[in-house]
Amino acid sequence: MRCSACGHENREGARFCGACATSLASDPVCFSCGAKNPTGQKFCDECGAPLGVQGVGSRVSGKALAEQVGDAALALELGQQSRFMILEYGWRLGVTEAEANELLREGEAWACRNDDPRALAALYNAFSMPCVFSLGNPRRAREVAEQGLRLAERAGDAVLACALELRLFFTFERLGFFPATSAAMEAVLRHLPEDLEQASLLVGYSVPAAVAGFRGWAYVYTGQLDVALDHYRRGIALARANQAAEVAGWLLGIESSLWCGRGEVGRVSGAARESLEIAERIESPLSQALALHGFGRAVALAGDTRAAVSALERALVFAERVHLCLEPEILSDLALAHCTLGALAEAHALAERALDLAGKRGLLGVEVLALRALARVHLEDGTAAPLAEARRLLDRADSRAEEIGYRLILPRLCELRADLARRQGDAAAAEGALRQSQRLYQEMGAPLQVERLARELGS
Repeated sequence: MRCSACGHENREGARFCGACATSLASDPVCFSCGAKNPTGQKFCDECGAPLGVQGVGSRVSGKALAEQVGDAALALELGQQSRFMILEYGWRLGVTEAEANELLREGEAWACRNDDPRALAALYNAFSMPCVFSLGNPRRAREVAEQGLRLAERAGDAVLACALELRLFFTFERLGFFPATSAAMEAVLRHLPEDLEQASLLVGYSVPAAVAGFRGWAYVYTGQLDVALDHYRRGIALARANQAAEVAGWLLGIESSLWCGRGEVGRVSGAARESLEIAERIESPLSQALALHGFGRAVALAGDTRAAVSALERALVFAERVHLCLEPEILSDLALAHCTLGALAEAHALAERALDLAGKRGLLGVEVLALRALARVHLEDGTAAPLAEARRLLDRADSRAEEIGYRLILPRLCELRADLARRQGDAAAAEGALRQSQRLYQEMGAPLQVERLARELGS
């Protein structure tokens, strides 16, 4: 079975290409709404979204387009709209850095020739997400989105401004700027409901459903888990009502992460499995990267570490193609899984790689996760020098978490400090760290974690 995207020969019956992870299904399924479409279609006949990598990535030259439509001016306009579409859907399906940058240069030149600042703002809106996901450069994405927002506001386009403020919300989250993440969402929420609805056309998914759910994200990082869960459930319900399968899958994935933080194994598994089922049904590489990552965490929490490694390794294949900013987070979880299996050399290499990538891409929140994973590896070694290094890594993680307002991670860091104190023979310090972790879990609304630590303290 030959892959239409890269030409790789796969075994008969394979569902995804082993070389590039493109779906090999004969009947395309829309990743936006989940509708099945006849073979050969490039766009969904239910919602109009492009179908598959080839449908998005195919472009013709301006000269060829002009010959086809018989109107050079119209050809240029169509070419600009094509750039928007390729960029917008490319970050979910996979677009190369070279192609994304070429599309940006072409679009900027078109907007300058036509003296059209609104078109330039729309271009920056379309480019900002592939810049975060496909290029792995959220710092550049922030600059582009902020420049686009200024242009949109100057043009008086509230809908485009709404879309760009939503882009900044997702960009700040990846950067680990959690107060700025909250501020960006508040800016989105100040728009009229009809602005949110119309912004859906500019981003290619249901903005009302996404906003209803993702506004809970900021509450997760500050440890307000019940508030976050309420928002997630509202978003999921609205996504289902609007048949926005893609958004529902994303929100189920982050809901599973919340249940993971609360230690509720059954609920983690349920949300993660449903997210994965949607991702596989709509055949979106981005959704599969996110869902497999969540599923890997779920089975790790359930105690099936080898299954977790398998799921996380599959997630990594997709992330390397469509979500470079997720890559170091998956690597951190893989390091923890290998540590549990006793493969400390592999775990160390994975955690070091995660920390390096988080630093290069400016991902402050993910840096804390990588520091935690690396500290755990050193703790498992148990000898004097690694234990001293574990303390240093935990100090760095604590400092960074406090700096960016990443409160959710603090009880987990306290548990590692308790482990460190035990290994160094300091029972009083170990108990103090566990009680601090228990208090934080209590404040966050994680009763099962509180009960788990009470049993540990009582033993």
